[in-house]
Amino acid sequence: MRLKAVYTSVLLCLAVAASTSCGDNPAAPGNGGNGGALDVSGLWDYVLNVTVANGDCIGEEFEDNDNPESDSALFIQVGSNVSALAFWGSDDGLLHELVGTRTGDVITIIGSYPEEGGTTTRRLILTVNSDGTSMAGFEEWDWSDGVEDCPDGEAIVTASRQ
Repeated sequence: MRLKAVYTSVLLCLAVAASTSCGDNPAAPGNGGNGGALDVSGLWDYVLNVTVANGDCIGEEFEDNDNPESDSALFIQVGSNVSALAFWGSDDGLLHELVGTRTGDVITIIGSYPEEGGTTTRRLILTVNSDGTSMAGFEEWDWSDGVEDCPDGEAIVTASRQ
């Protein structure tokens, strides 16, 4: 529980720094620096449900419906560049960054991090709603530890701005 409080404090500090350091930047939160679209910078709560699991992960589909992966992520948008910081299911206790771009209302971010003795790679494609308060989309993921392998997994993702 203490780690969650520290994590939340770090994310809040980063969110404040990101929003206050933007100044007159047209991509600052609420300024619509992406062709009039609202900036996604800030803290988001997300929920993820696995819909496709392959290889050594077969059977994980929808297993998390009663307890899906959910947490918070800090999104930072500067122009069309987007990054997201979170623990992303990682077991090393460190924040990891997914990076990508925003085109119109669609955000695509990708990254890898250590998890359960292997490496997970995630690619999220999210659509931001018109008032900038929620996102929905899907994730493509792979995991491998060099012995076991979970290729071509998929998940449904929803997120709401804090």
